[in-house]
Amino acid sequence: MEALVKSNVRFVMRQLGVSQLKITKHPFPTIALPDPDSLFNLFIITPDGSRPPPACIVPENGKADDKEHKRYSVFFAQDAIISVLFGLATESIREKTVEAAKATVFECIRWQATEDEPKEGMEGVWSNARKGGIPHEVRNPDDQTAKMLKEKWKMGMPFYGTLMPTLLFIKLVNEINAQDSHFLEQTVKDKDGKDKSVREAVADAASWIQEKIRVSERNPLGLIASESPNRLGPQYQSWTDSWYTKTDENGKLIRPPLYMIEVQALASKALENAATLLESAHEQRKTLGYRADAERLKKEIIDHYRIQRPDGSYYFASDLYFGTDG
Repeated sequence: MEALVKSNVRFVMRQLGVSQLKITKHPFPTIALPDPDSLFNLFIITPDGSRPPPACIVPENGKADDKEHKRYSVFFAQDAIISVLFGLATESIREKTVEAAKATVFECIRWQATEDEPKEGMEGVWSNARKGGIPHEVRNPDDQTAKMLKEKWKMGMPFYGTLMPTLLFIKLVNEINAQDSHFLEQTVKDKDGKDKSVREAVADAASWIQEKIRVSERNPLGLIASESPNRLGPQYQSWTDSWYTKTDENGKLIRPPLYMIEVQALASKALENAATLLESAHEQRKTLGYRADAERLKKEIIDHYRIQRPDGSYYFASDLYFGTDG
């Protein structure tokens, strides 16, 4: 997580316009950071000299061994994507960040779900996989935490039970494509050992979003709901994926489904990005569908989240949910 923490520091420093930051207030020790551009070194080295995505926790004796999946002990897709997005947004290190960003995309594709998990899970363990989804978390099966999660929480690996990684994945591909117009044609071995292009991975991720927003009796507004298909999974799935994030005006936990505004906005933008990325592939029917769904999500945000004050001004609600009275 060190890469994520320091890339966040880098972002804050850029916003403040400072090149040094000292934290002296108790209980924190004094920290003096060098010029923020040097924080790029967070994107680099593992013990064996390879370059994994940021936000990988690599064991001290880690080896770059694809066959045995020992290059890292845990990979958090959302954290890795956010880290490199910060780097790509920073002009002075953008060019150097591109390779780390590509590594992040390739790692996501390696673990992208290729099929839906059965409703009953696999042997009582749930990974919450839906075709096209990018995992929240990937752990070496021998990792002690992975064993604990499986035993205590019935959580299988890779675990796909959050929303943001898939939405942010498409955004990241779009950012890289702006730097490398041939990136969409590069291929990676997927979970099944088959060659998969970045373009195909984007199409699968976009289809995952469309499935989530399909209008139905259970989802009459056609929004992405934050809820877990089983009671042990995280119920609130946004930037702060958690079991305990959202409470109502009485301080009680909101019962899912919950419709978070940032999720809908990112889904709309992801579909727009997917349409732009796939236009050159002459997939007009798909891209028109992506754009139509993106526009519909924007309209739903305005219709359901925008609230007018008595003075005529507006503000946006962060969440939409249905109480016990409907």
